[in-house]
Amino acid sequence: MDELIKNYGIIIASSITGVITLLTVAVTQIINSKMQKRQLNHQKEMGYIEHFLDKRTAAILEFRKILEESFSLLDYFHSNKADFERQEILKAEYENPFASPKTQEDIVQESITLTNMTSMFEHGLKQLEPLEEKLIQLDTSFNLLSIYLSEDEEKLFIGVIEDIQQLAHSLISGLRHYKEKGDTQDIYVLKFVHIEEPYRNSLESIRKKLKKVRLITKQYLYIQQLDK
Repeated sequence: MDELIKNYGIIIASSITGVITLLTVAVTQIINSKMQKRQLNHQKEMGYIEHFLDKRTAAILEFRKILEESFSLLDYFHSNKADFERQEILKAEYENPFASPKTQEDIVQESITLTNMTSMFEHGLKQLEPLEEKLIQLDTSFNLLSIYLSEDEEKLFIGVIEDIQQLAHSLISGLRHYKEKGDTQDIYVLKFVHIEEPYRNSLESIRKKLKKVRLITKQYLYIQQLDK
């Protein structure tokens, strides 16, 4: 009898151990399954974030590239080199040809010929010709970037773009208008040589805003590096 009880005890103990083992295995599997699910969800989440950051970075870099190219074309038009090219083509005489620097006020307007004036305008338009295509690209690029910007950032970026567009259109339309008008004695003809106000003021205003845009986009790119 004692042996039988003992055997029953062993069987019961074994059964309990087996049940505990099965429960342990089941609990372990449940825990592992939950952990794997969490890891998978985390990986998916990180994948979405990575995709978002990559898209944002691409949009920022493309916008910055076109923005800088657009401004560079405007900046070049106002440079001494580009201005001197227009002066040379205009071939105007100066009241004091030995003065340095030469100014618009010193130009003898009666010395300007229609042929030289027309050539000067054509050269000025050629200098700005690539800008018209850039302005179209700039709008498209900004539309793709704007979804990543805050409201204040968007306003700043729009302001810079509009300023660039307005200055570009003012210069291009002015060159075309006075070329078609064909009046060598029109005082505004001289606005495109020894170029000064209001164009230079507008350019410097854009330059200041552009510095802020550069800082914002640089911060976005820096955050991207940290997130990686």
